[in-house]
Parts: sequence; C-alpha cells; structure tokens
Amino acid sequence: MDQRQWLESARRELKRHRLPRRYVRRLVAEFSDHIDDLTEETMTAQVSTLDRLGNPETVARGAAQEYRRRPKTWVSVLAFVVLPVPAFALAFGGLMFGIGSITALTGLDQSLRERAGSLTALDRSLIDGAVVAIIVAALALVATVLGLVGQRRRARWTIIGCTLLAAVGGVMFHQLTLSAALGQSNFSIGLGFPPGQAHQIVQFAAPLAIGLIFAWRQWAGRKSRAAACAES
Repeated sequence: MDQRQWLESARRELKRHRLPRRYVRRLVAEFSDHIDDLTEETMTAQVSTLDRLGNPETVARGAAQEYRRRPKTWVSVLAFVVLPVPAFALAFGGLMFGIGSITALTGLDQSLRERAGSLTALDRSLIDGAVVAIIVAALALVATVLGLVGQRRRARWTIIGCTLLAAVGGVMFHQLTLSAALGQSNFSIGLGFPPGQAHQIVQFAAPLAIGLIFAWRQWAGRKSRAAACAES
C-alpha cells in the first residue's frame, strides 16, 4: 500500500465514523504532511513509514474517539466568554467580605474611622493600593482557573477569557471615603473611560499576562509532543 492508497483508505474510514467533512479533510492533510516529514527525517522508505503509522482503520478509529472526547464549543463559550466576568465579581466580593470581616474582628476598621480626618496622603495611597491589590488578586485568581481549565482546550480560549478579564480590569476604578461617623463611610466601584491610570494598567496587565503564560505553555507542550512523536 502506497501513500495515496493509505490516505484514501484513512479518508473512507474517517467518513464511516461520520466525522465532519472539514475535519476529515484537515486530518487527511495532516496525515499526508506527517508521512512526508517522517520519510524525509528518517530517510526510510515510504512503506516503512506507513507501517509505523499503523492500519488506517485503527488510526481512524482513534481519531474518531479523540474527536468525540473534545469539549463542545458551547461549553467553551460558556466557560471562557460568559462566566469569567461574573466569576471575577464573585471572587472580588468574597475577598472584600473576608478582609472586611478580618478588619472588623481586629478593630482595624474602627481605628481607620477614628483617624479618618487626619489620614495623610500616604495613608490614603496605602489604602487605595490595598484595594487595587484585592482587585488584582481576584482577577489573577479567575485567570489562573481559566488557564488550568483551558489546558484541555485550544490556547485561544484561555486568551479570550483572560482578555475579557483584562478589559474589565483596565476600566475598573474604585472610590473609598472614610468617615468617623458609624455607617457614613462609603465604598464604590465602577467602570471608567478612558482608562489609563496606573492602577488600571496593572489591573489590565495581570490577567492578560497570566493568560499568555498558560497559552505559551500549551503551545510549547504541543510542540514538544509533536517533536517526540516525529522522533519515535
């Protein structure tokens, strides 16, 4: 059996498993390129290369099983397009609630209220920095979860989800007003345009950097696995 016959047999088997036509065409083209690469790299006869690939029926059956194990597109859209922003809101709210509870238990909130009228510019900068750190932590947490979940999907989904988080972080601002009177302190968050303040740049860069790191790891891992397969 030569290369053309092997590829034609693989095409028939793939169609028999009722795989999409576009997927079959792409897979057959990849098989053809893989056969050519193996033949050139190992300098072996084409028949020997086809023997190493195996029976077209077995290869097609494995490809069909792998295709049906792939995550559905709607699941990826839900996980990486719909849920990232609500997940960030929940993470941020949870962190704020937890830190607020700690400050209340330790009496730090009362101390800050008592000093509200005498806070220096440095004190206010530190408080604002703490809020920004909480926002960045929530963004980083959700971005990391997206990166871990995205390991079994294409890297582009991780990039999409983290880019959405970066867009929200890049326009998000907060305002905190402390008052010595109980219940008069005020904290608000919102989206402001145009972005460009220092804290917004940090909030934009953090989730995007995490997404790029995970995507790079996926690309590098797939490249090394492909190289390993070619050598074997």
